[in-house]
Amino acid sequence: MADENVGAEIPSIPTGHEAGNTRTCPGCGESVSNTATVCPQCGRSLVAGNSMAVASFLLSLLSFPAFFAALSISNNLSVTYGQALGNGGLILVSTLIFFSIPAIIFGNFSLEKIRKSPVPTKGYDLAKAGQSLGCLYVVFSITAMFWLASAAHPRMDNNEMAAIGNIVKIRYAQDTYKKAHGVYARSFAELIAEVSTRASLAGDWHEGVQKEGYIFSLTDEGGDGSSYEIRANPVMLGRTGREYFFSDPSFVIRGRTDGPADSTSPSISKLGDFIR
Repeated sequence: MADENVGAEIPSIPTGHEAGNTRTCPGCGESVSNTATVCPQCGRSLVAGNSMAVASFLLSLLSFPAFFAALSISNNLSVTYGQALGNGGLILVSTLIFFSIPAIIFGNFSLEKIRKSPVPTKGYDLAKAGQSLGCLYVVFSITAMFWLASAAHPRMDNNEMAAIGNIVKIRYAQDTYKKAHGVYARSFAELIAEVSTRASLAGDWHEGVQKEGYIFSLTDEGGDGSSYEIRANPVMLGRTGREYFFSDPSFVIRGRTDGPADSTSPSISKLGDFIR
């Protein structure tokens, strides 16, 4: 039995094209190495395309304009805070679903394709960039949504505190004015013109002036300087403030949430009554 194999032909180990180490150039038809990036015969590029890498990068770039658009909408004072949060949040979530997450997925598939490909493949840098930018946008979006949800109440609280403080300033100015003239000032212009009270109303004061998200008005209730009414209304209810304020010579500050306050509105005895 051993003698039967003596002199038998030993099969050769396949090399080159037979072993799958070469491929055919689509330009000239010559056999070239799988690792070649350019055909040595005709100079044609042999690097494989990678459309998913391009898609990943483009989708990630499209995420950021939407991100800034959402922030811009959230700061729009022409709508209430709830509407701004809803619109901004909808844009952020939609961008995550249609742009950022697909960018990450396409980037992962593209990198996996490059890793497994037996031939040089384009798109590594684009795929990495798309994947990284997509992940960055996800982080930005989640942070922005938490910020939008938490920023409104402190901002409105600060505006309401400032409105109360400005009402106190106006009342003090009116009290000082009456001591000097025997009557209350009929307008902001009279208070500003009075040297003795100028420091109490520093800055620009006129009918309808806006300060820290509130519109202020001062009216002569009786028309003879015997009384006055101060009103502070939010520029946008639910966005720059939640409460309307009112005060008069009684030195009581009143407030309500369903419309402009007046002398019949509940009094605010403590700051905690309107800070929620």
